[in-house]
Amino acid sequence: MVQNRRGADLFQKRLGARQVFSQGHSCHLIDFSVSYDLIHMLSILHILSTSVGKPMAHLSFEYSANLEQAVNLQAFCDAMRDVMRDSGIFPLGGVRVRGTRVDVCAVADGHPDLGFIDMTVRMGQGRDADTRSRVTQTLYAGAEAWLKAALDERPFALSLEVME
Repeated sequence: MVQNRRGADLFQKRLGARQVFSQGHSCHLIDFSVSYDLIHMLSILHILSTSVGKPMAHLSFEYSANLEQAVNLQAFCDAMRDVMRDSGIFPLGGVRVRGTRVDVCAVADGHPDLGFIDMTVRMGQGRDADTRSRVTQTLYAGAEAWLKAALDERPFALSLEVME
């Protein structure tokens, strides 16, 4: 059996792995004496994403391609991140906002100016009904207020689904 020694040596140096031979087969086991820096970084990420027992929240949105002419979608992402942060419901380290352009779609009667943003927020379980309702109201109101200036009277559909 031919092995890639260079890769194995690199693996061993980076992850503190040790090579074990068992019945003629080679395998790698990760030694749990990984560097202090890695453990420190992982613990910081854990604290940021679960501060005070509040699980993460990820807001994803799909948008019709025709909105790129009218809306600065990076600014929309930033604004929604700020809404989530300022709500006091989500820990900052657990907040993620991302958008996906939809090139192929059919909206209502097919008029080319019709657009949409379909938002989905995924959050960890454990929040009561009042908090979930507040999340829905806060995120929808924040998106609606921010988009109103950009879209003015343009026909537009905004939707939000909250998933736990």
